[in-house]
Amino acid sequence: MPRWGMVIDLTKCVGCDACTVACKLENRTPGDIWYAPVVHEEEGTYPNARMVFLPMLCMHCEDAPCAKACPTLALKRRPDGIIMYEEEKCYGSRACVTACPYDAAHFFEGEQERMGSGLEFKHRRHGKSCGVIRPQSRAGP
Repeated sequence: MPRWGMVIDLTKCVGCDACTVACKLENRTPGDIWYAPVVHEEEGTYPNARMVFLPMLCMHCEDAPCAKACPTLALKRRPDGIIMYEEEKCYGSRACVTACPYDAAHFFEGEQERMGSGLEFKHRRHGKSCGVIRPQSRAGP
């Protein structure tokens, strides 16, 4: 079975946050939920200071702390390594949010406005989301 992965060349990242915005648009998350934030850090001191950028995505950990912490087993690891979320099993303990070492787990509930393709709509959401929870298959070119 193939194992999914994502490679980000940090030597080429300039901190433009285009990946963050693209992920937000693709997943249509509410205003304050960002699945792919980029941490901007200054390293060194003048005159040898430089900026370092680190995308903080869900790492789909081999031994995922979020899945282990979930009391209802709403998070599970697929055979290909992707951590999946079953919304109907989650009752909102937020244990996964606390357990994630990458701050990739998010909890939002109630009526949330989510961005669509040029329109906004209300979406009832209760639960945790992280990184690539719902991989979408797309037809190739």
